[in-house]
Amino acid sequence: MREGNLKLMGVSRRTLLVSGLATASVGIVGVVGAAGGLLPWQHNGPASAPPNSLPLPTNSGQNMFPDTSNVWGFGSSTMALLGPHLRNRFVGATFNAQGKGGERAEHICARMGSAPAQISIKNHLIPGSGAVAVRAWNMPASSSLKPFTGTLAGIRGVLSSTRSTLIFTRTKPGPTHALPAGTPFIPLTSNEVHNAVVLLNAGKNNLRDSPAAVGLVNTLTNAAYQWMAPSIKRCVVMTHFVNSNEPVGSLQYTNVQAVNHNILQNYGEVAFDLNAYVLSKEIWKESGIQPTRADLQQQAMGVKATGLSRDAGHLNDAANAAVAARIGAHFIALGYYPAA
Repeated sequence: MREGNLKLMGVSRRTLLVSGLATASVGIVGVVGAAGGLLPWQHNGPASAPPNSLPLPTNSGQNMFPDTSNVWGFGSSTMALLGPHLRNRFVGATFNAQGKGGERAEHICARMGSAPAQISIKNHLIPGSGAVAVRAWNMPASSSLKPFTGTLAGIRGVLSSTRSTLIFTRTKPGPTHALPAGTPFIPLTSNEVHNAVVLLNAGKNNLRDSPAAVGLVNTLTNAAYQWMAPSIKRCVVMTHFVNSNEPVGSLQYTNVQAVNHNILQNYGEVAFDLNAYVLSKEIWKESGIQPTRADLQQQAMGVKATGLSRDAGHLNDAANAAVAARIGAHFIALGYYPAA
């Protein structure tokens, strides 16, 4: 597939021009681990929403047009490894590379601001200073969570996590503060993000859980797209690839196909079809990698080729550089970023 072609990996200029102005703002997000010594206050397994949970905040600060100088990307390790290459592709904008390995869709969307963590504290009080163990009914604890700053009932602090416990650490001391169950933790960057152009690749780490993970990832992805997009939409959702060690018909294989179908059906040519490119002939030429017969067999089966891989779950540096070039061309073709 030629880069001059207006239909680049699931996107055409025709579709993008329907929404209007060109932009140069994109984003990337992921997760980092945090240690802590607090005793856990966390249910094992999914928690139910508290009966008095608060509604999610509305986009009252949303602009009609996205900020064309601000670029964000959200995802886990796939986005983290693409980050340095994407930064080189969006030279004319501030590129916020936020990819972090291990994050699940819940963590990514909480940090993005489209689905804030709904926080409860055991005694319903934010202490006057320091850290306190908390629970989020809509987001599990995970050492992969990248600590992020936000406000909880108007109190500024950092949300982090150990393997088993979410932790809220107050930034400045002050009076104790009542906390209704299910209060949203709002990221400080929330307004900035939903007024930017965003590249979103969330949920692959959920897709080895169970068939039910498909519904969760689809719901969070669709909600994130609707939440951040200004009146002139500028959000590109990426499909996922299947790991090199997954057999045809495995849980991850099946779930990835289902989520990708949702992405392509909902966003059409605006989506960036990462999976299609990873399975294409073009990626070999554009990455400079010579495929083996086994590589081509893997592609034919619908899984990431070993020759493109740093390990079973990730692309190598040359393949990531080729993907980033395609993403850059995709944004230009859509009119989301100006050509050089």
